[in-house]
Amino acid sequence: LFVGCAFCFVMSRRVPSAGLGGPVPRKGGGRGAAAPTAASILKKARNTIQAIPYGGRCTPSGPHPVTLVTVDSLGFASARTVVPREIAGNLTSFRLNTRSTTRKVAEIQGNSKVSLNFQDHRGPGGWLTVKGNAKLSGVKRDGTVDIVVVPVSLSVVNFNEGDIVGCEPAMLMLGPQGWIVA
Repeated sequence: LFVGCAFCFVMSRRVPSAGLGGPVPRKGGGRGAAAPTAASILKKARNTIQAIPYGGRCTPSGPHPVTLVTVDSLGFASARTVVPREIAGNLTSFRLNTRSTTRKVAEIQGNSKVSLNFQDHRGPGGWLTVKGNAKLSGVKRDGTVDIVVVPVSLSVVNFNEGDIVGCEPAMLMLGPQGWIVA
């Protein structure tokens, strides 16, 4: 906890850069920064995903590994690294694939609320967390099942994209009309 706070303290004093969407202001403004738009937050989120290498390469189309967090029958979080098969351009769905007999499938059957966490390890770093509901497809001939995560919210901080004010994430909620700033 202290290391994270010290890191945020140091990062908040960096010289402002021309990052995407500018700095994320603290509640009530802060340093005169304009409030980010849903479009600028989505762009930052996509850039965070695209910065994550896999198999020694990093391409915009992926794949980009992510941590899938589910809840087990005892109420504890279970985290594992997976590679999404498909990510919607507007980040309104994430399709994963796994064997139908895995613990993650059993845990999703018991509680469909999940989180996806992408980590940008370049330079000063960043992260994107997507919270949503997972839906399971029927079992395919090869014994696998698709897990489709439909987001409810996302939050992103990326110091590589110009975030400089503390560690408050930019947040979006997904509503019937699309993403809105939370």
